[in-house]
Amino acid sequence: MNRKFCTAGLLGLVMLVSQVVTLSAEIGAGGGGGGGGAAVCQPISSLTVKGDGKVGETGLGSIQMGWGIKPCDASQAITVTVTVSNWTTKAVVYTDSDAVLNGKITVAVPSRQVYLCTVTVADAATGTVLQTRWATVSTTPKGGV
Repeated sequence: MNRKFCTAGLLGLVMLVSQVVTLSAEIGAGGGGGGGGAAVCQPISSLTVKGDGKVGETGLGSIQMGWGIKPCDASQAITVTVTVSNWTTKAVVYTDSDAVLNGKITVAVPSRQVYLCTVTVADAATGTVLQTRWATVSTTPKGGV
């Protein structure tokens, strides 16, 4: 009986997270233009995350994160901030406020945790956030062992 509730709860959580990630791409896309059919700038072209719950016998896990940024206006100076934080404690385990436009990182983290991986693009001159995208990743080993 408890296994059915646990499975149903886990399935519901996965569905909720996938919906939130989809919505975050739309919500975090920046301000919409009013009238005139102005297109909304979405400079983040890709964000991928992968968690590995067991790196050797160390008891640590790892997060691999990759992103791609393509400025909407080639003449606009932008800044890219990449952050990885623990979902539960909100502790930041990695941050780079001067990240490259297209990059990959691997971060060693404690296993059996959920992490929030975020990429934020802002206008370098004004600091206005143009877009934010995020994804969650787990470092629980396969099979829960």
